[in-house]
Amino acid sequence: MFLYNSESNLELASPFFKSSKLYQLSGIIFSSKASIDRNIVLEHHDSKNRKALLIVISVYKKGKVECLKLLVYTAIKRVTCSIKVKLIMEEAWEI
Repeated sequence: MFLYNSESNLELASPFFKSSKLYQLSGIIFSSKASIDRNIVLEHHDSKNRKALLIVISVYKKGKVECLKLLVYTAIKRVTCSIKVKLIMEEAWEI
């Protein structure tokens, strides 16, 4: 993921947004993740979150959506939900 505490990851999105917008979006990401499971660590699922957010940025910059906040919230919530389901299945089936 690229909008959390890691400075190098913030640099990935910095060409697209001002710093104040980046920190606002990082808050949205954390609240979205927390709505599913506070115990899931974003850094452990970096590639899934990064892919989702790069798609979100692309769609937003093309003008296909108006509400970036809602799109980011929904994308991260869906990714976190899929991670949670996978973790539950791994635990249930002892994979």
